[in-house]
Amino acid sequence: MKTIKNEVGETTGESRETYSLLLFNQQSTIMKKRIILHLTAIVVLMPCLMVFNVSEKLWVNLLGVIYIGYLGILLNECEAARRFLRRYYHEILRLENML
Repeated sequence: MKTIKNEVGETTGESRETYSLLLFNQQSTIMKKRIILHLTAIVVLMPCLMVFNVSEKLWVNLLGVIYIGYLGILLNECEAARRFLRRYYHEILRLENML
């Protein structure tokens, strides 16, 4: 990072402003990634709630059971799904430790 000096040779403080701006941008990017992680988890796990449906139609509950089974198979076979689950688990632990 380049420091700007005035005629006397003192720093102008512009490098600190630049650093704080970069730090703010980095923190906002991390926050955006965390929000996207939670939204993705909601979209993926929402169909699992079909198992607890109390309507007269049995096919909705069976569809929820099939979806949960598919997620189990996907977690067993796919490395990307395991990484996502691990990242989401650590994010939940981070939120819990903040409380």
